[in-house]
Amino acid sequence: VFMEQTECPIRDSAFSFIRFFRAMITGDWEHAGFERSAVVRDIQSPGGYFVPEAYVSPIKDRITALSVLRRAGATVYPVTGDMLFVPKSCGEDTAFWRDADCLGGAILSSDFVYRPLGLRVRPLEVEIRIPYYLWSGGNPISEEAICNEIARLLALTEDRVFISSDGKGGKPLGITHTANVHKITLGVNGNIPTLDSIISATQC
Repeated sequence: VFMEQTECPIRDSAFSFIRFFRAMITGDWEHAGFERSAVVRDIQSPGGYFVPEAYVSPIKDRITALSVLRRAGATVYPVTGDMLFVPKSCGEDTAFWRDADCLGGAILSSDFVYRPLGLRVRPLEVEIRIPYYLWSGGNPISEEAICNEIARLLALTEDRVFISSDGKGGKPLGITHTANVHKITLGVNGNIPTLDSIISATQC
C-alpha cells in the first residue's frame, strides 16, 4: 500500500526543478517567478520548501515506472493525514448461478463483512547533493538526470522496504515479516505454477 498527498493547486507544465534549485541556492528568483509562486515555504524546517504534488508528476511517473511493486498492481491511496483507514473484507462473499427456468425466484445474498484497517503514514525522504554544473546552466537534460535519480532512489527503497523490512527504524513492516500473509508454496526448490496455484495467488 502506497500513500500520497492529494491537495494540489493549479497544475502548470512550466515548473522547472532546475530553475527552482538554482533560485533556492543563489537566492535570485528573477528567472523563477513561477516556481516561487508555486512552492510553499516550510517555516518548520530552516530553508525548506514544500513543492505541491501537482508539480512533481515527472518524478511520480518515473517512480511508478521503476517500482516493481507498483507495476505489480500495488494500490496507491491518497491521504491528507497521519492515518488512513481502509475497509478490509473479512468474509467470504458468494455469487450464485440462477436456474434459467426459475428467473422469477429469489436471489440468494451474502453479507459483506469488513473491518477498517488502519495504516500509519510513514514519510520516505531522499537528499541528494547536486553538482554545480548540473543546476547552474538550466540544461533540460540536467533536469531529466536529477528527476531520474530521485525517482530511482525512491523506487528502489520502496521495493526493498515493502518486501523485506522488519519494521524497525521508522520503516513500515515488509510483506515477508507480516503475520497471516497468505503464501503459495511451490516446493523447496520451486516448481512450475499450476492453474490452481495461480488462482490461489490472485485470491490472496
